[in-house]
Amino acid sequence: MNYESDGKCHNAEPGTFGHECGKPAEWIGEKADGFRSGFCDSCKHHGHEAREYVKWEKFQPTESKKPLSRAQLSMSEKLRLAESMAPLISFLGAPGDWGYGSRLADLTIELKQIRNELEQE
Repeated sequence: MNYESDGKCHNAEPGTFGHECGKPAEWIGEKADGFRSGFCDSCKHHGHEAREYVKWEKFQPTESKKPLSRAQLSMSEKLRLAESMAPLISFLGAPGDWGYGSRLADLTIELKQIRNELEQE
């Protein structure tokens, strides 16, 4: 998963310290440098970050969300997994540090999404 295919709106307004909208994406925007991200209809038309996008297309989900594991993870396994991932997530930093659209950027996004999923369960 990445900013384009995760089905969420990634618009963040100034002063929100990177807090993204998070509503279901209805549009995929593309910047001049080729970076692509999802936006809800409202943020596409009124969002601060959306102004940087030059090309738009309707969002078409390409894959359903895969389960984290085929087997139920115990609380202990979830904690151990999250603890083991923490140093790598810290090292990777932000996806943009590696260049959006790169495999390391995608890995950074995926690891952070898995960590968030582990913390919410």
